[in-house]
Amino acid sequence: MHVLEAQSALLSNFEVLEVLRELGAKHAEQLAAEPGVLFAENLKTIQYEIMQYLASDQSPVGSQTAEQIKNLLEALKPYPLTKSEKLQIVNLRPERPVELYVIIEDSEDRGLIDKFDEILSLVANHLPKSPKQQDGGELPPVNGDNFLFKETYFQI
Repeated sequence: MHVLEAQSALLSNFEVLEVLRELGAKHAEQLAAEPGVLFAENLKTIQYEIMQYLASDQSPVGSQTAEQIKNLLEALKPYPLTKSEKLQIVNLRPERPVELYVIIEDSEDRGLIDKFDEILSLVANHLPKSPKQQDGGELPPVNGDNFLFKETYFQI
């Protein structure tokens, strides 16, 4: 994967992870060819930490594939979503209507609030859950007047 024009498009977390992996492989090749070549340590640290987070079970990106993302985006075409809304859906993998409500601007005015169940179903069918979600690390369902704060329910 190559970035052709800087800042000409938005990248998904999956694409960022792929670019960082390729950059790491390129650096490894350069080190093998020229053992004395130096790279900025701060940059290497940031790259490593981003890769660790994105590939971890805290992020849905680690279990996604390019084919799954492509299929989801194809399935979302009938819905009038902006590019940034689609990007957030791919990056965050929402599971509940309240998560979509935050992602999709003016969903009521655009008639999308009635389509939330369909969109969530598409996300669930096309993108795998992260290992944390599969192991029961899911948050409990949102319940009417309750909200979750630091893993403790508070009554409104």
